[in-house]
Amino acid sequence: DFGGDVAGRFALAEGDRTVAITFGDVVECSGPQRFGILSGDDLLLRIATEVPGVVRAVFAVQGVDGLLRSPPEDGVAQDLVEDWRPGDPFSGAHDAAVDVTG
Repeated sequence: DFGGDVAGRFALAEGDRTVAITFGDVVECSGPQRFGILSGDDLLLRIATEVPGVVRAVFAVQGVDGLLRSPPEDGVAQDLVEDWRPGDPFSGAHDAAVDVTG
């Protein structure tokens, strides 16, 4: 969890078609940790749910095949999704102990 006024920071004026580009990063924290990782995934979730008018989100990543229907170790080449729509089937796995924010 992270604080901050995401809606205010990314709010757009009526008719503004700006595309916000964001990314995860190392951030300063209070307490003994002194720093942490702000995940781009967590940031996008907050933007998509807190900023009025958001209708699409795109993840651009380098070095991966794209969106897969299942984790790479469980799938085959045909599992690459070329056209995804809400409700399409997929299976997923997330290892919270491994942070992949670049």
